[in-house]
Amino acid sequence: MKSQMKKKRVTPIPNTPCNISDQLCINPRCFFCSMGEPDASLRRAGITTCFKELFQGENHEQHVLVLSGLWHIAMSQPNDPEFPSLGIFKYMASLIHKGINDRHWLLANQNIYIPYYAAHIIGSYTMNKEEFAQLAVQSGVIPPLLDLLRGKISWVEQRVAVRALGHLASYKSTFESVVQHEQEVVKLTLNLASTCLEVVYVDFVAVKENKRLEYHRNLLTRGVGDLETENRKAEEWASQLQCWSLYLLNCFACKDRALDLICKKGFLKDLCDMWGGLINHTSPAGVGLIRILCYSKEGRKNIAELPKVVNALGNLSRSSDDWQYIGIDCLLLLLKDPDTRYKVLDVTAPYLTDLIELTNLGDKSNVGETVTKVLLNLKPNIQKVGAVLQEVMDLMVDRRNKEKVLSEEKLEETRVLVSLIKQEANHKFRLGKVEEALVKYSEALGVCPLKFRKERMVIYSNKAQCHILLKDADSAISDSTRALCLSNPANTHRKSLWRRSQAYDMKGMAKESLMDCIMFMNSSIKSGETMRVKIPYHPARMICKHMDATWLFATARSRVEKTMQELNQVGGHAQNQKQPRDHKAMMTMMIQKRNSHIHGLSTIIEEPFNAKEGGRRKMERARRRLKKGRFSSSFILNTSLYQIQNPKKGKKKMSWWWAGAIGAAKKKFEEDEPPRSFESVGLVIGVTGIVGNSLAEILPLHDTPGGPWKVYGVARRPRPSWNADHPIEYVQCDVSDPADAENKLSVLTDVTHVFFVSWTSRPTEAENCEVNGAMLRNVLRAVIPNAPNLRHVSLQTGTKHYIGSFESIGKIQSHEPPFTEDLPRLDTPNFYYTQEDILFEETAKKEGLTWSIHRPGTIFGFSPYSLMNLVGSICVYAAICKHEGVPLTFPGTKGAWEGYSFSSDADLIAEQHIWAAVDPNARNEAFNCSNGDVFKWKHLWKVLAEQFGIEEYGFEEGSHLKLSEVMKDKGPVWDEIVSANQLLPTKLDEVGEWWFVDIIFSVAGVLDSMNKAKEHGFLGFRNSKNSLISWIDKCKGYKIVP
Repeated sequence: MKSQMKKKRVTPIPNTPCNISDQLCINPRCFFCSMGEPDASLRRAGITTCFKELFQGENHEQHVLVLSGLWHIAMSQPNDPEFPSLGIFKYMASLIHKGINDRHWLLANQNIYIPYYAAHIIGSYTMNKEEFAQLAVQSGVIPPLLDLLRGKISWVEQRVAVRALGHLASYKSTFESVVQHEQEVVKLTLNLASTCLEVVYVDFVAVKENKRLEYHRNLLTRGVGDLETENRKAEEWASQLQCWSLYLLNCFACKDRALDLICKKGFLKDLCDMWGGLINHTSPAGVGLIRILCYSKEGRKNIAELPKVVNALGNLSRSSDDWQYIGIDCLLLLLKDPDTRYKVLDVTAPYLTDLIELTNLGDKSNVGETVTKVLLNLKPNIQKVGAVLQEVMDLMVDRRNKEKVLSEEKLEETRVLVSLIKQEANHKFRLGKVEEALVKYSEALGVCPLKFRKERMVIYSNKAQCHILLKDADSAISDSTRALCLSNPANTHRKSLWRRSQAYDMKGMAKESLMDCIMFMNSSIKSGETMRVKIPYHPARMICKHMDATWLFATARSRVEKTMQELNQVGGHAQNQKQPRDHKAMMTMMIQKRNSHIHGLSTIIEEPFNAKEGGRRKMERARRRLKKGRFSSSFILNTSLYQIQNPKKGKKKMSWWWAGAIGAAKKKFEEDEPPRSFESVGLVIGVTGIVGNSLAEILPLHDTPGGPWKVYGVARRPRPSWNADHPIEYVQCDVSDPADAENKLSVLTDVTHVFFVSWTSRPTEAENCEVNGAMLRNVLRAVIPNAPNLRHVSLQTGTKHYIGSFESIGKIQSHEPPFTEDLPRLDTPNFYYTQEDILFEETAKKEGLTWSIHRPGTIFGFSPYSLMNLVGSICVYAAICKHEGVPLTFPGTKGAWEGYSFSSDADLIAEQHIWAAVDPNARNEAFNCSNGDVFKWKHLWKVLAEQFGIEEYGFEEGSHLKLSEVMKDKGPVWDEIVSANQLLPTKLDEVGEWWFVDIIFSVAGVLDSMNKAKEHGFLGFRNSKNSLISWIDKCKGYKIVP
């Protein structure tokens, strides 16, 4: 099947009756028209008919668009009962079955995408609601999902199949239906978890770009992204595939089912090596499943017989990993079992002894006391272990009892004595007498009371440094761990983290060393007294050293390279080069013959579709800051993307983790680069606006299409602090003044692209047409004659192109949704029309100059200066409701509350501007721009309430609340909120556009069509719920709202 799929290149989006440009939709069974139907009963009937047509009809070209739309809705609204109640599971199961059994149908049109979307939809709707899972099982989804799990299509479909089966197995009522296939499901899942990383690496990551399956590439990147993006997403999906496989196994293990299969020795040995990594930091990975097994007698018995697994748990218990407590818990469970305690006691005792002074670990309290009680209840039968447990007795029982009776005066004398001994030890250390210093530090510890935790922490850390210099890595790890247990909070003492990282590096334990190094860098940033702190040199080098070794595909890559070397030795290098297909086949076969099994476990977490872009941009901004060798103290290290170079072979190897610090660290040790040359120069008019701010953030990124970009940002007001991080040349200019525009913009002779995303508001639309038209004309007349390399002008308008200006809404007949770009202009004044005419007129004066027009809907974004900042305004409204202790009442009509709406993410709009500026297919065209999904405000209103901790919220029947009236006298309340929460100093009228909110929440059923943009090659999308949350977080992060 793979060979057949490669022969047929899949085009991005087909034509359908809904997107033919010269006529409106005439399909009576159109899914998207049915979705826009405001009458609930008619909508349900229409959707049911569409579902039947989806499987039985002959117009298969529209199927992928319908499935894609359903996929978006299922991801954003998995708890909405509308589609499950209409039988969506039955139709999704039928489509999967058809795709597996009818290969001709699968490879026709865009149908290759359908099994993936169908399985994903099943998984999304069964994620949270047990009643939905019951409906799915009754609809017969398990057999087709099992077919996908068997690998009858590809690993991409296996990923969503195992996710859906995991959800079904997690509910008591549907677990029995999965158990009917217990043996096969467990064996398939074991094999999948064991081999998925190798499969993804061999079938995708290691394959040349032009040889990869096209539909895999489109699914991974949603049609927008380069090779680097594909590889990053492939790593994310491989990690999810592995972790979701283990989640399914976890559902069996926690019910003591199939333990004979899960507890095989080879499986457990490999399991302890697997971790979610920084790219999947929410997953406990393999140790999560090990912990579940430790709760069963059979599981403990098998684990206790494998020293490798027990040592791995010990290393985890003495690490900075988020799942440290799992390691501790597993060791304690093994010691509490009389049948396993003496099998593991000699291995576990040294690990746990280092943790006896640990107080709290996250939400776990008195961890050290728990460890101490377990250890003291044991009766060791080995002399070495007896000595370790005697140390616990002396320290935690005898010394504690003695110190209880010491007076304060005696304790203070002891403190002075400890200080003197430590000073003597420090002096010997500076003289190079490391062994003598070590003896003195031990003497100080023997005297120092247990309650002097800070002093003991420093002494243990100093001991660890001595052990490092003496090349005693094990002792260094032990003492630095004890120091970290004494820190408050635990695992935050910087010097001890760095010293333990060095010790783990000495032992070749890359993952543990890397985790400590990252924690050290984190604490370095957080502890900075100023806004900027220097990057520690040696930890940065350590991170660079361990990046490649801890890459998710590192093991798969090494096996592939080893296999290739063996094949070269057998068949000869020249002969293998002549037969690349046979070579790869043999390589793959050898990989699949390996005997090892499994990796990773997590609770099932949905893939972070919206977060990926925001995370990439945040890390890129950090990378720019770090070019000078500095961090911003407000920047918290997180996961992201970075690409490293193999110094031996020159092949690109990527570890998509935490690019900010890693990128800066690597940059710091490379030779100085020559001055950067720019491929394109952008001029953003309205750079402090809601989309202009996103353009200023995205354009300078290293992987932005058309780049590297130099960016000029133009705004009327002085540059605000929340815009100051963007690496642009800021130009303060009033473009409504032709003289000011000419003076300041005509000198920008290197501009190649203009992005006009600015507007101003006047009382009447006639005035709007005059002033906004003049602004655009002033800019173009200042730039076009003076910029010889100018190639493109991008203009942003909006959905008012189809419904009319604000003053005409409700007074004229607007177009029927969904809106398409070819709809004629309305017979009413509209400054969007004026600006378009000026754009056409001025660009025609320069040969070869192209243009594009972008029409977003309600924008979700960030800018306190925006005239249409919906997110900022409703955040301020929510903050005031929270402050006054009143319900968060929806300020709009019932139609807006109940009906489907759409939005446009500011970053997505910026990406469409950039795409149109550099893609020849987008020249001289107008495009709608929306997130690609729909939502109901009654669902997003709950999200808003949760973000501000408001319990009472909703819509009041019979009332139409207007914020323009409610907020008239709330200025003093907002001043109190700003003062109490130390927010950015603002006045209420600066952060809230109440008239605009009233308009948005009074309009229902406004939807647009993204078909034209998709047909021309723009396949970007956003999850509107996640988009809203991310922009709320940004408002909070910049201290606009509490």
